[in-house]
Amino acid sequence: MRDVIPEASTSSATMAESGAAIAAADASHVPSPAGSAALDRAPVRQTMPESTAERHDLGSYLMVIPWDLQWPGGVNEVVRSLDRELRRDGAVRPLVLVCDWEHRRPNLYGGTPAVIRYRLREPGGPLANPRAFIAWLLTLPPTLLALRRMLMTQQVKVINVHYPTLSSVVFAVMKAWGLTRARLVLSFHGTDAVLAARLSGWQRRLFRFMLSRADVITACSHGFARQVRSLCPAECQAVEAVHNGIDADALEKELAADPAVLPALPGARYLLCVTSYVAKKALDVLIDAFGRVSREHPDLHLVIAGRSGPEFPRVRERVAASGLADRVRLLIDVSHAEVTRWMRGATMFVLPSREEAFGIVLLEAGLAKLPVVATQVGGVPEVISSPQLGVLVPPDDAAALAGAISTLLTDPQRSAAIGARLSEHVRHRFSARACACRYLQLALPQWSESRR
Repeated sequence: MRDVIPEASTSSATMAESGAAIAAADASHVPSPAGSAALDRAPVRQTMPESTAERHDLGSYLMVIPWDLQWPGGVNEVVRSLDRELRRDGAVRPLVLVCDWEHRRPNLYGGTPAVIRYRLREPGGPLANPRAFIAWLLTLPPTLLALRRMLMTQQVKVINVHYPTLSSVVFAVMKAWGLTRARLVLSFHGTDAVLAARLSGWQRRLFRFMLSRADVITACSHGFARQVRSLCPAECQAVEAVHNGIDADALEKELAADPAVLPALPGARYLLCVTSYVAKKALDVLIDAFGRVSREHPDLHLVIAGRSGPEFPRVRERVAASGLADRVRLLIDVSHAEVTRWMRGATMFVLPSREEAFGIVLLEAGLAKLPVVATQVGGVPEVISSPQLGVLVPPDDAAALAGAISTLLTDPQRSAAIGARLSEHVRHRFSARACACRYLQLALPQWSESRR
């Protein structure tokens, strides 16, 4: 089946009337198999084999993210991991909807993961940004029609929005108007909750409406769940903590020594920090701490692999001012494979964050058997849950951070033992399989019944 979405309507019908019109327009729509032809005539689109529909008795599980899946970052790692585990389980067919401004109609691309690209507008405030608000209202009916057809065609039973923003409020509208019976799961990961807390006026009311229509709200740690509940206490009374997981076997294969690949810094010891160039990651504190440690360990280097952000120029200036430019390497937007390469040769992993909802990178460092020094914030203590698994220090304390790093550097035996214990801890407590099962239990009660 090939669905074509009409251009933006200029009808003056009310939102409720639009919902009724959409339902009527789709009354004769018969869902095709999940593996049918894609949703638009994009020439580069790949199709999916029709036989896949027969293997997924519980329908499709749609994950929604507000950016391209190819970008580096913890949220994307979670989504990719969930996609792998859901495919292994076989009960549902995983799909990923990427908000892509270039696609005015949903385009389904085959492959692994299977990606649907579609433009989802974020409504502006009616006073602050009236043009964006009007554009959102005018395009809402055709957007709902396109999404309804896509959900029916792909037999979607769960809509799992990762990193919820106002662009996903359309799914709440669909739930409110009876345009879909799929369960709506909103999964918060960190900055999304911070940005939501800054909303005001009409946009805040719209966000609360989206929360109120969710069947399940999740957060990636117990500590962060408390923060999400504080967003809108009435709508977030029940927030489920679902720890992120990691595919240990897959990562350990990447980490396995390859004689054809040279170490990232041949013969050198280096601290590694994988992060983003934003203020909450406290890279200023890390650089100050490294300045203290470097005097005692003149052979030591620091490598920061970060996602691009507004703090990068200031971080670079701080490194230059410290006189350590020859011993600090700043990397931007490196691939996951490149991060793994740096982990392979690192001496220690350091995470100096002021805020950290979970820190999936700690799981990766653990599987690499790196000793970890991190700050006692957010969900970090839920991973580094004892002194035998790593060293935690207060945030914004360069002296304490430097002291912890120096202590481990001067005690290689203890460092190795911490790395080995953390590796076992991560493998047994934070598996990708456990994470996927938890999502399925919450989103699809019938999945648990089918496993009895």
